[in-house]
Amino acid sequence: MRAVITLLLGLLLSPGPREQGERGTGTSSPGIAEETPQTAETCAACHEEQVTGTAAGPHGLAMKRSSESLFQNSCVACHGNAAAHLESPAKENIRRVPGVAACVSCHAASGNVSLSSPAHARGQVACLSCHASGHKKPGSTPLLIAGSHDLCGSCHMEQKSATLLPYAHRDGRRPFECKNCHSVHGKGRQGRLLDARNGGACIDCHTDLAGPFVFPHAPRETGGACVTCHVPHGSTNPRMLTRRSISSLCLECHTSLGSSHDQTKPRYRNCTTCHIAIHGSNHDPKLFDE
Repeated sequence: MRAVITLLLGLLLSPGPREQGERGTGTSSPGIAEETPQTAETCAACHEEQVTGTAAGPHGLAMKRSSESLFQNSCVACHGNAAAHLESPAKENIRRVPGVAACVSCHAASGNVSLSSPAHARGQVACLSCHASGHKKPGSTPLLIAGSHDLCGSCHMEQKSATLLPYAHRDGRRPFECKNCHSVHGKGRQGRLLDARNGGACIDCHTDLAGPFVFPHAPRETGGACVTCHVPHGSTNPRMLTRRSISSLCLECHTSLGSSHDQTKPRYRNCTTCHIAIHGSNHDPKLFDE
């Protein structure tokens, strides 16, 4: 009788299968989230529109060209570990909006735009402020919400308005895209220009004015360069000059002309009639006709 009682007590007090897994071996039984792979295919079970949109868009296609596994891991790479979200699909237990760190984990060459552009950092401009998430068709390239002229102009309204003035840089009737001259991700802070050299962004197109010249025009040698005389985004003045008349512009620097250039006479109010090599000369220090 004592043996029967002992046996019954032993059965009652012995751990069940789950407790054996937790206490006897020191490991827990895997939950649903731990058994489920965190791939794009898994996410598509609930977020089909977002996953298929990404797969068909330029972002997803570029990842697939590199590696199928890169695309499959892209959801977790941007939105973080989804174990808790798979267990309980709530908005609070997943990173809904990826931060800058998620983007630069792949786009390391672009760097952190907030660090390279202090003004953008102050305005809390991050990657997704300008770039589409990739879930839908982007408005422009490279994966931009809109064309750079409209996108940049939403903050830089003064510059956008200037491109609509009578004299401006245009591709036909359409204003130049900002990215033709500027780079948000560039290292140079002066105007975020693609070419940070003195006048470099201008001479990429205006190569005939690049020099070097034996007798350069002084403004070309200063930090102001082209913008000393020209308005870069647009002007009401011909040749995008900062002043309506040539003489008014030249007299800002050449203040001591004396009686030899009597400004009451029309012939002396059009300086480039004689000083035609206005950007620099290889023959004459006074920039006369070469």
